[in-house]
Formats: sequence, structure tokens, C-alpha cells
Amino acid sequence: MLSVSGNNNFVIIPYPTQQFDLDDAITMPENPSVIIPYITHQFDLDEAITMPDNPQSRQQAVTGLVSNMPTVDHAGGSCSVCMESFGKSEEAARQVSCGHVYHHNCITGWLLNGNSNSCPLCRREISG
Repeated sequence: MLSVSGNNNFVIIPYPTQQFDLDDAITMPENPSVIIPYITHQFDLDEAITMPDNPQSRQQAVTGLVSNMPTVDHAGGSCSVCMESFGKSEEAARQVSCGHVYHHNCITGWLLNGNSNSCPLCRREISG
């Protein structure tokens, strides 16, 4: 113990009984009775900064946006998201505000999984 005096006031500061050892602090314990929790999901910064605050409201907004897009009955060519011909698919084709056409499910998936509401081809903002 260390005694510090000043103006007849004494303060007793205890010395640590054991020194801190960094090697012991960063190595795994050798005691098998110590239980270490298993982490099933690692933190992903990219996922964290691109995740919407409320995924359910994002899904509702995208579903509404795609449902309001014009339906194209006899689209020619192929969907640039899935690369399948529009003629082979029985799925409805949707035209985005820039004029490009995609399968309903393809543009919905693109908007839900993308970082913004942009066209897969020209990156123009898709408006409702």
C-alpha cells in the first residue's frame, strides 16, 4: 500500500496484487470448463450500411411501385435481369419509367436487393 499525505490528510492507494498480462488476455483459456459462446452470424459492414431501416416497409413500397408500372403484353427481346425471352415466360412484363422492360419478379427482386431505385440497364432513377 502507498500512503500519500498532504495537509494531514492521508489517502491510501492499494497496489494491484497481480500484474496485467496482455498475452494471457488475448489467448484462449486453457480451462475446458470455460464456455465460449458460438457466434452464428458475423457482422457485415456492407450489409449493415445497405440494409433499409424497415425491410417490411421497403418491400411494400417496392411492390406498390412495380404494381403501378405499365404492363407490356407483347414485349420483344429478353429481360436483362434474368436474360430470358419475354415470349417464353408467362410472367407479366413491366415497363419502368425510362422505357426499359423487365419481368415483374425480376424488377421487383432488383429493386428489393439493390442499393437504390434505379434501372438495371441505364441506372436512371425509377419513379412511381
